[in-house]
Amino acid sequence: MIKLPSVFSSGALLQADTQFEIPGTAAPGSTVTAVLAKRGGESLRFETKAASDGSFLLALKAPPASFDIYDIAISDGESSEEISDILFGELWLASGQSNMEMPNSQMRESERKALYSRMKGKNIRIFAQDWLGGLQMDSQFPFDEQADLAGRWITPDDETALGGVSACASAAITKLYELLVESGKEIPLGFLNVSVGGSAIEAWLPREAIMDGGEIQRFIEKIGRLPTKEKFNTHGWANYTQPCALFNLKVAPLRGLRMRGTLWYQGESNVASRESGSFYLAALRAYHKVYSERFVPDGVKYQMICSQIFPWLYSQDECNFGYLNQAFTDAADAEPDKFGVITVYDLPPIWPFGLLNHPIHPSHKYPLGERMGEVIYNRCHGGGGLKSAVTMKSVTREPGKLSVHFNTNELPLSCTDKKIRGFYIADESGLYVEANAEINGSSVVLLHPYVQSPVHAAYMVSCLEMSGRVYCGGMPVAPFMTDREGAVRIEPKPWTHTDRDWVFVVEDVPDDFRKIDAYPRPTWVAMPGTEICRDTVFSEGCGALRVIASGGDVAEVYAPAYNANRLDMYNYGGMDFEVIGNKEIKVRVGFDYGDSTLWFDADVTDASDPDRTSYKVSFELPKQYAKRLIFSFDFSSCPIKAASLENIVLIPKKTD
Repeated sequence: MIKLPSVFSSGALLQADTQFEIPGTAAPGSTVTAVLAKRGGESLRFETKAASDGSFLLALKAPPASFDIYDIAISDGESSEEISDILFGELWLASGQSNMEMPNSQMRESERKALYSRMKGKNIRIFAQDWLGGLQMDSQFPFDEQADLAGRWITPDDETALGGVSACASAAITKLYELLVESGKEIPLGFLNVSVGGSAIEAWLPREAIMDGGEIQRFIEKIGRLPTKEKFNTHGWANYTQPCALFNLKVAPLRGLRMRGTLWYQGESNVASRESGSFYLAALRAYHKVYSERFVPDGVKYQMICSQIFPWLYSQDECNFGYLNQAFTDAADAEPDKFGVITVYDLPPIWPFGLLNHPIHPSHKYPLGERMGEVIYNRCHGGGGLKSAVTMKSVTREPGKLSVHFNTNELPLSCTDKKIRGFYIADESGLYVEANAEINGSSVVLLHPYVQSPVHAAYMVSCLEMSGRVYCGGMPVAPFMTDREGAVRIEPKPWTHTDRDWVFVVEDVPDDFRKIDAYPRPTWVAMPGTEICRDTVFSEGCGALRVIASGGDVAEVYAPAYNANRLDMYNYGGMDFEVIGNKEIKVRVGFDYGDSTLWFDADVTDASDPDRTSYKVSFELPKQYAKRLIFSFDFSSCPIKAASLENIVLIPKKTD
């Protein structure tokens, strides 16, 4: 009896204009024939011989892309199987971990309904593969490649089924479809929904790619996870993400298909260190090689459209999140015909709290997916926009400044905020401070008044940095770090931006992973007897912090330390800031350590402007984190009991 893998079933969408194979089993030694027929049109016949065990691999030639419907009848002379209602167009693999897996049902209702409305009636097909084929995370996963895993093809008109597939991929394919229609092309589109939350990249590689005798094997051996018979399925709850497990279970059953490429959103489970970032780059290249050899259509290059991972609290000490995102840009820079990068750090950190979803899964999957769709259109269908996020090309070091040059291809750089943020520079000490940044053509010039000999720059690489808004071609430029050997450590200082009212904070709720508190918290807090508000009237920058003494002559405000934004003030020897208001104000800066507070007087350094005064405070602090940074304003000699604070600049501690 003819038996075919689930992916070769009615309602399928297959890659057009290429040779593909249908694997299966039939009567041993029989002649297996397939008739590919266009409804109301011509038909073609293909045949092969079944092996002695009944297995066969039947090669067919797919017709060009169109909205025509086809059927395939397969027979071995004793039994037959029909695959009806087939479209030939462009097929993509949507894979990765939970952020690619996150389904439409977990998007905000209004946004979900809007996407469903756009998808309705379109020639889009989605293969909804069984998640783990009935296995649990600690089950015995297949050591060898499997022939099949259950699944079924769905259409956008089946909203119940659509709710269970990738939101990101749904938006990507929908956007691509719309762009193709606008350009007059009739190309059906589809994707294979093949993701598993919590999975590492090595789980999606076959054994031969892991046991390569090189960097991949050395790293996997170092972490004790080589996929040998003895070690396989000995990882308990992590069995599902061991090397090769998901490839064997979920990807091998797609044998015979051709697909244009992979929509890839994965990496969170591989964040660890600079070494793991280097491994990830090697694994990305191995992934592309393996999937290209198995699935690439005739005459094209297999595409990997990779989303960088979103800022999250992976470490409080080192920018290991940045090491992994750097792997994506390194891959795209080295092989731009194979890899495209989507940047995401500018998207809002929101999630559907009512669904108790973990905030490591922000629900901005639709705009992210649309970026993927646009990049696919530009890479594969002649679109004139970006084929990948713009990356850093080189850096020029000059006395007192660095110039970072980007691969803009003559497109302009721009910033959507009044002030460019997210760029950091460091001298030989390795202490990174936020730089003053200015766009100059395809470059960004970085400097800091107290860093005379900068050697390294970084942009948007610390774990919860969300301030960058530099764009090129409609997408944020890619994060980067120029130091590719040493440890990069950056503690964001959101309170130095006096126009910023909030900072994204992550705090655990005991015993409930789903209820991690990841919400905005105040950047500044008023002490009793003090009021604060935003001053955009007298500010010369983006906005000042207005401090009002409502209960006497003294007003005090403080910047609280948070777990993702610690007050590592011992790295600094002072700070500059400006006060808008009466020049008789006496200002002190205090560092609260819980059991004691160290106070330092601020001195006026410039009072030439009748409306504002420049202050400087110098300090020597113990090497520990402060709990609060306090600004105290004494208005006893002032008729107006209020002032505004802005332009805070930290002075790095001088090192011998």
